[in-house]
Amino acid sequence: MVQNPGSAFLFLLFLPLFWSIGRSLVVGKRLFRSFRDGSSPRSLYDVFLIKWFFSSFFLILFLLFTILALMGFTGTGIDSEQFPEKKDVVFAVDLSRSMLASDVVPSRLERTKVLIRTVLDNSSGNRYGLVVFTDLGLVMVPVTEDLQSLVSAVDVLSPDLLSSAGTNVAAGISTAGQAFPGGERRQRLIVVFSDGEEHSGDPKEITASLRRDHHITTSVIALGSADGAVVPAADGGAMQDEEGNPVRSKVNTILLQSVAATGEGSFIDGGDADALKQLRKLLGYKPGSGVRLTRDTLYRPFLALALLFLLLHVLVRMVPWRKK
Repeated sequence: MVQNPGSAFLFLLFLPLFWSIGRSLVVGKRLFRSFRDGSSPRSLYDVFLIKWFFSSFFLILFLLFTILALMGFTGTGIDSEQFPEKKDVVFAVDLSRSMLASDVVPSRLERTKVLIRTVLDNSSGNRYGLVVFTDLGLVMVPVTEDLQSLVSAVDVLSPDLLSSAGTNVAAGISTAGQAFPGGERRQRLIVVFSDGEEHSGDPKEITASLRRDHHITTSVIALGSADGAVVPAADGGAMQDEEGNPVRSKVNTILLQSVAATGEGSFIDGGDADALKQLRKLLGYKPGSGVRLTRDTLYRPFLALALLFLLLHVLVRMVPWRKK
């Protein structure tokens, strides 16, 4: 497997290298012909050809193995990497009006608040942040150890906090991925609270990217039921469609399960009686979670060979051969 296939474009560097090597041979031959007084013995010309051949050969091998090292070939073995057990967790909460539906008692949003406040009472050393989203994402609380500020922000969660309409789960996950502090080796987890009524974006694509490039796990707490419920309007009535019928919202379980699977996280039904227990287990320490298994990369032997051939190239050019 190749981790950086784009580095293969560096093979184009062989074109100017071959041109330079060929030109050095032509120039060298021309210089030897310029000795009109016969002071250039044949043996000296032979030394030039030998040195030109081997120095060029080692230079080509140096460039070849440097490119192979940059491409990041992986072997069949497995490396284990230790990293801290504590987590940085970002809650990404859907604030679309459908989260006010009451098919989860007392409502999807209120259930979300209860779950978050309860798990914060037993944080077990984790750090937390809060992101809210509708069509756009917003970082309300960056990842912090100040849990009281997070609880205060959770208490005021409402669809009125964001003026944009619609739902874009991908925007929420993307914003959550940017809320983690950099330069620290901690487990990073996004927990999405949503009914999954996606109106735009591709949450699976951004989830896969965060997992692949930043080792961020994404779990999902699904709010809502298959039968759905009427979405309350701002005036206290029910939202209506263009034909005047009440808008009914249902949980999109298929989408939310696929997001959790892509992010290599957990899927939890937020309305289930065991939801709180499952969430606590998700945020707590699990045996073996301090070890990440990765495939070993082969850049070291390639890089070692590249340096060896560079050294040989320099030695061939610098060290006299047969005292000439």
